[in-house]
Amino acid sequence: MKPLFTQLRARLICCLALLIFLTGPVQAQSLERDSMRLSSFTPQAGPVRLTDVASAVDLFIPVSGRVTMTDARIELRFVHSIALLAERSFLLVRMNDITIAQIPIDPLQPQATARFMIPDDLWQSGFNHLSIGVIQHYTDRCEDSLAPELWTELDLHQSQLEFSLTPKDGVLTLSHLDHLFGPGIGAFGRVTLLSAGTDDAMRGMVLPLVAQSLALRRRFMPLLIDHVEWNDPAKRDDIPGPLVLVATAAHLEDLLGQEAPAVKGPTLNISRTPVVTDENDQVIMPSRVQLIVSGRTADEVLEAARVLSIMDDALNPVPTLTVVGRHQTPAHLAPLARLVLHPEQTYRFADLGLPTQSLRGFGAHGAGLEVRLPGDFYTHDSAQVELLLDLSYGAGMGPGSVINIFLNGDFVHGRLLDEGHGAMFRRYRIVLPARRFMPGNNRIDFEFMLRPEVVGGECAGVDGRHLMAQLMGSSTIQLPNFGSASSQPNLGLFGNTGFPFNSEQGAARFDLLVAHQAQFGPALTLLGRITQVAGAVHDGWHLHGNLEALPKSSRSIVVAPTSALPEPLFEGWSVAFGRVTRWPYAAINDVRSTTQPPGGGFAAWLVNSLGLRPVPEYGGAFDDMLRGNVSQVSGLGPMGGLSLMSNPLQGASGAVLVVTAEDEARLTARIDTLIQPQVWSQLHGGLMLWQDMDTPVVSAQVVDRFEIGDSSDWLLLRLWLSNNPWYWLVLVVVGALLVVVSASWLLLRRRRSLEMQD
Repeated sequence: MKPLFTQLRARLICCLALLIFLTGPVQAQSLERDSMRLSSFTPQAGPVRLTDVASAVDLFIPVSGRVTMTDARIELRFVHSIALLAERSFLLVRMNDITIAQIPIDPLQPQATARFMIPDDLWQSGFNHLSIGVIQHYTDRCEDSLAPELWTELDLHQSQLEFSLTPKDGVLTLSHLDHLFGPGIGAFGRVTLLSAGTDDAMRGMVLPLVAQSLALRRRFMPLLIDHVEWNDPAKRDDIPGPLVLVATAAHLEDLLGQEAPAVKGPTLNISRTPVVTDENDQVIMPSRVQLIVSGRTADEVLEAARVLSIMDDALNPVPTLTVVGRHQTPAHLAPLARLVLHPEQTYRFADLGLPTQSLRGFGAHGAGLEVRLPGDFYTHDSAQVELLLDLSYGAGMGPGSVINIFLNGDFVHGRLLDEGHGAMFRRYRIVLPARRFMPGNNRIDFEFMLRPEVVGGECAGVDGRHLMAQLMGSSTIQLPNFGSASSQPNLGLFGNTGFPFNSEQGAARFDLLVAHQAQFGPALTLLGRITQVAGAVHDGWHLHGNLEALPKSSRSIVVAPTSALPEPLFEGWSVAFGRVTRWPYAAINDVRSTTQPPGGGFAAWLVNSLGLRPVPEYGGAFDDMLRGNVSQVSGLGPMGGLSLMSNPLQGASGAVLVVTAEDEARLTARIDTLIQPQVWSQLHGGLMLWQDMDTPVVSAQVVDRFEIGDSSDWLLLRLWLSNNPWYWLVLVVVGALLVVVSASWLLLRRRRSLEMQD
């Protein structure tokens, strides 16, 4: 009996060992999961505080259409008030309007961590709405719904979303581009551009267009771009990740052979590359996504890239398209022109993305209107923006019911909602100073506080469910006349809008210069980020493999190691990168310097004739303004440097952005870090130094200033005079004297004429 037991035990041990051996790889594979912080899905910095009886925060989680989200779970960290009632307080989690979790709150454990699953069938391609709310009470009767004891704080930075991704199979079409390179989880965050041939003119215009097109599909998520010269067919098989092949039909046939698609004009084609195996049929490189931008000639390749930059992917459920014609009117406008508002125009709220808003129930409600102005927006001090609101509110409003209006966070108007039977306003007029609007993105917030009537008696009250207010989409905003002038450097404006490296005019040209073709990838990565903040592709970018075009460029970006930067580029500027580094230690962050007057034309002559001088003039308006710099041999070390300045090689109207680091490897790494939202959002002043996302960013405002703009000298003169209003009085007095002298002379002449007739 004992030997039999021993044999059974030995066999059992062998079976268990075999089972562990077989399931080991499966378990190891299941542990390969991705995770993201919940703070990645909200622009709000820091913890989110939920107050009042009921409150919630909304997160929008994008998921790419090329993958399936499975086995998703959330670890949520939160802190709450110890005054809450356990039996009546809980967290409520909803996914795409379906409740998936109710988490009880224990006042004896104010710091807690909740873990819950998200069903796989609730995930959908695109943005998924995750709502984390709280229902909280501190007493059973006579409760103040706004009591300070009612609070719960969500630590979204330490909260995690864990998930697994499964790629979807199927035939690729051009309609999948938006999913492949979109902002969703599972989309591609890195792409390699392979350009064939030696046509620098074609490559210099096509590569910027392709890089901008793919980056714009990523919206707000960074896209890292690599570039490879493709002259060897085997080079494609060594590159992982998605590929974009830019070549003429002849080059495609030489490099791809029978795999090359048929090209009968400007062509876009998407497919998967063959699996690469070795002599033992072992997979060396799996199949990858491949986008081809081609044509029979260099001009046709450029035309295909232009169509890629403007096409709506959803309208092309085919793997290949051939362009037979393209037409646009007016031809002189760039795509950016349809995104910004124009002078002396009236826009409906609904046309700007704010349809009629119906706000119901007790508490605070809000609606926001996005107003995007050109990056060089400027108008005179007396100009006004007029809001004509169509709004209404219902009966039963109590004390404290108001509407407050904010412009970019600043309070500009308020009104008490005190009509007991409700009211309706048609064309309710609110006038805002136009100078309160900033170049680029502006936001007008309409915040409603709805409270019910006060009812007498112990614990008496109205729950407020009947309260409602409406802000109609028929409301309008009317803009004044404005021109184009901007005081630079302003990296904050550059980081928010891309200005001065975008334009509403299609003919505007910009140059992207690198010291060597090895920096094409980092330069295109930076250009992609600029396109994202601009919101539109610009067709006027030219990529150069050297710095020879710098003296001829009016708007240029230079991406090069410090050793390759020409010393004359920094002539007359307080900051310099290169063999010798120059820092304006004593002149940093003195922000009192203002705009400069125009440099030529009748307006400039008028300024000089009236005896006016630039403000501030060197050693002039501000006697205590320090200038100067220190030149030293030191270098940037591990940091990257970025400076926006006038281009002394081109002239007074030129602007150049210099992005540099000590060597090529550091330059690539620093640009990859720069485009991350955590670093990009810290652009400020005229100078920035950074290393990585864990190192503090150094930004400073230099005293050197210059002006750029596409307007006439009259507008620049008005810009300067509006900053110096006393000179308007001088002009009025001079004008009055001229009128008096002229009238006296005419009267005297008339009198003499009459005397001679007598």
